[in-house]
Amino acid sequence: MLGDYEASIAFFAEALRLAEESHQPYHAARAASGLVGRYAQVGRDDDYMDQMKAKAIAHLKAPMGTMTASSVYGELGWAALEAGRDEEAREWFETALAGSSSTRHFEEPSLRLGLALAQLHAGDKASAVNEVEAASRFLEEKPLPMFKPVRALVAAAVHGPDDPAGSLASLTEAAAMSESLGMRWLTWRIHGARALMLGRSGSPEAATEAISSAREVIGGIASDIVDDGLRSAFSEHSLSRLAGIASPTQ
Repeated sequence: MLGDYEASIAFFAEALRLAEESHQPYHAARAASGLVGRYAQVGRDDDYMDQMKAKAIAHLKAPMGTMTASSVYGELGWAALEAGRDEEAREWFETALAGSSSTRHFEEPSLRLGLALAQLHAGDKASAVNEVEAASRFLEEKPLPMFKPVRALVAAAVHGPDDPAGSLASLTEAAAMSESLGMRWLTWRIHGARALMLGRSGSPEAATEAISSAREVIGGIASDIVDDGLRSAFSEHSLSRLAGIASPTQ
């Protein structure tokens, strides 16, 4: 959540090693899917990613492997969304929501919001609206602040074309919340979505400022990445995503 990708990747890799050594398939599946998720956010999409995905699924099939299944499926779903594989993402999220695991209840808002995006990209806006509403009801009852900025971001994508002003207000609040929580991985995306809403609202100068804010956050994350290849991949992927998020044609 802090956008410290190198540290996150290192911890997931070590968790995977330890889980496999101690024969804990539920932790191994979670760690492997965590690597898939983090590298997807950095922009990696290659054979290694396929290997980690296969490893996560293999560990799920082991005895006691499904204890963290909803977290694993959710991670794979968000990674698929990041790579533009919307149908695959929808299947992962639906599988997670239909199943039962120790993390299923906690993961529900994230799973429903991810599913909403996959449905929206497939042109099924009605279903996307239903999932956002379900996630919103959950978050009204449960104090899980880390999911609220995600909800605002997804809700803006779903409702933005019909209610740019309302979406902009929600995104502005979400940006403040994500910044206060240090959620850099999400903050720049919210600024990008704000730029889109500001552009639609006829405020091009404010939209440009929002894009600059997003670029500043991306630059801050990149400056913390020591590995040249990883830093370059992250910057290229994130700036490309920003251009897509903030595009007035969306």
